[in-house]
Amino acid sequence: RRYERKYFPTFFRALRAQIRAFVLSGGDYNAVSTEPVTKAYLKVYRGIAADYTPKVQAEINREERQKDAMPPSDTQKYIVEYLKHYGAKKIVGITEKTRSWLRLQVERGLADGKSFQEIAKSFIVSPEQQMRALRIARTESVAAMNFARLKVASDSPYQKEKQWISAHDERVRPGKEPGPFDHHQDTIGKRELENSFMVSGESLMFPGDTSEGASPGNTINCRCTMGISSVRD
Repeated sequence: RRYERKYFPTFFRALRAQIRAFVLSGGDYNAVSTEPVTKAYLKVYRGIAADYTPKVQAEINREERQKDAMPPSDTQKYIVEYLKHYGAKKIVGITEKTRSWLRLQVERGLADGKSFQEIAKSFIVSPEQQMRALRIARTESVAAMNFARLKVASDSPYQKEKQWISAHDERVRPGKEPGPFDHHQDTIGKRELENSFMVSGESLMFPGDTSEGASPGNTINCRCTMGISSVRD
């Protein structure tokens, strides 16, 4: 939640920058670029990696009963690599959704007899975009934290296993209503560190992961995490 609150403004500013570019262009949908969202992703993932990695390393050292700390993991390098390969699809998707939202608002406004200037005034203060930014911040904070946790554990000389951990409340999917996705940890269980979790028929290396093609229903607004422990004989 701390990361979610911290980085919500980052994504909100990115969405506003996309919308502002559209307004300043006079309604050119091609003016909505991926650049603001790309910068936001790099800032969020790098920031969380820098802050969260030492905490995970200390946790693993305690679990392994190590007196000497593990050498610092270069999660920054992994972050850029992960975003390069798997973040692009998310960034393009967010940008396309911004364009679709703008197109819908313009069509509705023109149908109501409003001018483009009148329609544009409602864009920047849209509560819809605030909620959207919060949803992105929540989703990507979870993904970035679990990605950093996985990479730090991978640097350990000990064999590791990971366990899916849900938020233990009524909001854990499918929630009160039946649905296709189930994130309760007793249905997912443990895996060796290098193996994927099977979550409702989809493969995820960690909660929030999309590198193996997990659908939005398995990642958006996910609040799950994972525990890391040494395999003991």
